[in-house]
Amino acid sequence: ARAHVIMDAAIQKWCDEMGTSVEKVTTMYLDNKFNAPNVDGELLAKCEKLETLSCASCGLATLSGFPPLAKLKSLLLNDNRISSGLDALVKCENLTSLSLANNRIASVDDLKPLADELTLNVLEVEQCPLTNAEGYFETIMSMMPTLNTLDGRDEFGNEVDDEDEDDDEDEDNDDDDDDDVSAHHASARGVILGDGTRGVARGDGARCRPAAHPRRAHDGAETRCGRARRRAIRTGRDVVLE
Repeated sequence: ARAHVIMDAAIQKWCDEMGTSVEKVTTMYLDNKFNAPNVDGELLAKCEKLETLSCASCGLATLSGFPPLAKLKSLLLNDNRISSGLDALVKCENLTSLSLANNRIASVDDLKPLADELTLNVLEVEQCPLTNAEGYFETIMSMMPTLNTLDGRDEFGNEVDDEDEDDDEDEDNDDDDDDDVSAHHASARGVILGDGTRGVARGDGARCRPAAHPRRAHDGAETRCGRARRRAIRTGRDVVLE
């Protein structure tokens, strides 16, 4: 059962399937591949070249013990139960994109360590309790002046259009891993197009017309869609939607 799969085992399995090693891996998608309340084990700390990590729907409740990953740029932790330990992320000094959507972060104050130490460009906290506070958006934007996008909106509160982010091409160095990831998810039910719009996959995987904006609904699948959309925008390539 997934409840008995620890993080180390999930990391090793990913590396084996991708034909790489813990020391060389740059991208890992561990969504639903382990279930643990905290970041345990020893292998994550050895992923010194890791730039993108996704641990959505893994049962995480705290980030205490998260290792300092100097090259980590994008961290996707949506659809967990995280309520504490965010200060551990300040050791990931190059982190610029962070998704904490659909977690249990109760207060904007919980984000203050990140605001003080990191230069985040993209942050997602939608469906966290803190978003129930009046003016949360303005407070976070003021607290984190480097943010370009918060919950899919710009500093003025306008929904970010897909074409506004077409020039974000700073992730080209993960081409090989992205190709492997696309093959790994060949059974996907949809794709996020390279321009950031959402398309529906036919049986042969071909692209169809864009569907409705992925942020309209409020469930775990939509936060995953938002994650894939941001990745498609950033890389300019189609991204398979699980």
